[in-house]
Amino acid sequence: MVALWDSTSESALPTWYQDAARRERASTEIWEYHPLLVPGLLQTEAYARCLLRMGLPRESQAEIDDLLQARMDRKSILKSERPPFLVVVLDGSVLIRPVGGRKVMYEQLGHLLELTERRNIAIQVIPFETEHHPGLYHAFSLFMVPNQGTVLYTETRHSGTPTDDPAIVADYARHYADLRGAALPQEASIRLIAQAQREFS
Repeated sequence: MVALWDSTSESALPTWYQDAARRERASTEIWEYHPLLVPGLLQTEAYARCLLRMGLPRESQAEIDDLLQARMDRKSILKSERPPFLVVVLDGSVLIRPVGGRKVMYEQLGHLLELTERRNIAIQVIPFETEHHPGLYHAFSLFMVPNQGTVLYTETRHSGTPTDDPAIVADYARHYADLRGAALPQEASIRLIAQAQREFS
């Protein structure tokens, strides 16, 4: 487990996400795909705050602050002594959607570039121009947890669903391979992220 994780952080997360957060912390490897936004483990505080404010307009500022802190605390696993190997595939539209405005996006894309310098993090991008895109429907994560196998996690606005059903997990693992095949290699993805960042400068 990660010593940096604040025990109060989990209670601030939505109830339906707490199980996924525990699996996330226990994982040795995490595969994530998102067609719309930068996943939580890679978000800057400003980017995450914008997403929470837009997605939860009726929540109080205190509630937003608690959710934001919990999301930032999740990132402590990336600084642990034995961090998980994190592979993230993003749709190219994520790089050009100005979440929070130009300054927020410039900093967020710069953060992605910094993260790619770590040996345990790989980020690949499916170019926006891709005509035959294998993943236009929803985001998902695969957690590889010691002694528990691989767990698939998907979510909606109000719920999250983990499953370790072998057939479903295998289907999503094959799907993830297709997504990585459609994405640019890491070096070309880094160049694309840097190019997108310049557009927000």
